[in-house]
Amino acid sequence: MMLTFALTVAGAVQAQEQPQSDYEIQENFRNQIETLQQQVETVSTSQEADSIRQRIASLETHYADHESLINRALYPETYREKITQLKKRISTTHKRLARIEQQDETLKQLTIRLNNYSKRLIRLDNRTDSLKIAVSESKKTGDELQQELEYYRQQLEQRDQLILSFIDSVVITYQNLGIDSMPDIENRLSKSRLSSGENPLQMIRSIPAESIQLLDSEESLAPEEYLRMKTVHQEYAAMWNKVGHKLTEVYSVNPSQVESEVQQSINRWEKALNDKLWAAMLASFRRADIDIRSFENADAFYEALETYVEQGLAASRKDSGRKSYEQYARFADFWNDRVKGEWIDKMIRTDLITNARLVTIDRKTSDWASVAKPESNLFAYLLGMSVLAIAVLGFLLFREKSGSGSKKKTS
Repeated sequence: MMLTFALTVAGAVQAQEQPQSDYEIQENFRNQIETLQQQVETVSTSQEADSIRQRIASLETHYADHESLINRALYPETYREKITQLKKRISTTHKRLARIEQQDETLKQLTIRLNNYSKRLIRLDNRTDSLKIAVSESKKTGDELQQELEYYRQQLEQRDQLILSFIDSVVITYQNLGIDSMPDIENRLSKSRLSSGENPLQMIRSIPAESIQLLDSEESLAPEEYLRMKTVHQEYAAMWNKVGHKLTEVYSVNPSQVESEVQQSINRWEKALNDKLWAAMLASFRRADIDIRSFENADAFYEALETYVEQGLAASRKDSGRKSYEQYARFADFWNDRVKGEWIDKMIRTDLITNARLVTIDRKTSDWASVAKPESNLFAYLLGMSVLAIAVLGFLLFREKSGSGSKKKTS
């Protein structure tokens, strides 16, 4: 196209160097304008668009002295209108192509980063799998086994941090791209990316499936670890809601199908994670000898806590003895040390409990403390001890008087 246009312009210039009739001037201008209009429609790079813009400027300069002559041939249009329209179209096209090329370069850089993430994640997954096998088959006991298990859990945490970093990169990049639709030129660029073999959507789609597989094969994680994974899931889901449509338009040939498949994977991931999380939390309560009723979601968790505390409070009001206090102490220790110390921040962040509900359980636990603690019976205890002391003192005085009376009679 560039060569054809160059030859056309060269021919036109050569013709213009010869004396021309008014008709020839009008026809040459009309032909060159039509050629430029066609090339504006088919230009595919910002460099080509910039070259056409320069030719339009040269054309304007060359025919400026013939404006009145050209206006008669173009009536009701004018020479100035033709030039202005062509300038606007090439300027718009140039900006659009420059934006697309910048987007494409950004996507290439992102692809490189995401491929690096993918390689690191694969290595980390392989190391984690090996550690898991080593831990499960280990014949070590005590501290050595605990160290291996702790290292395994650290690898899982690194995996989650890597995924979160990956999500941040995706969101920041694609939100700044501003891809709202995919016209023909963007589709051509998209197809070239798809055929290049570097498709970050493949890694994005693999994260839910691999996370589900990890959850299905894992039984020994603590609630706080599942809560960390819950944060990863929510960040991933939020990322997909923000840029999933753009990702599928850029990197898939069937965007609606891919969007649906990824959303289904996100939902399955959430269910598998929730099942593990609530089961692990319930088991933690039971191991602490807190016979709280079963729960399988956030509302049921709060209701189970509230019921347990209210029943404990009612029992302490009826019988504030040692057994009642021990029940309170077990719950209060677990609630403050484990739940509030290790779980609550992530639970609030992932909307599993609200601050209002947390305050309610704290207040009811405090009410239970005022009834269950031995200090609440201090007055009765002191009164009983006082009565006993008075009785003992009276008995001693009675004995002393009896003893002195007997001595007087003997004398």
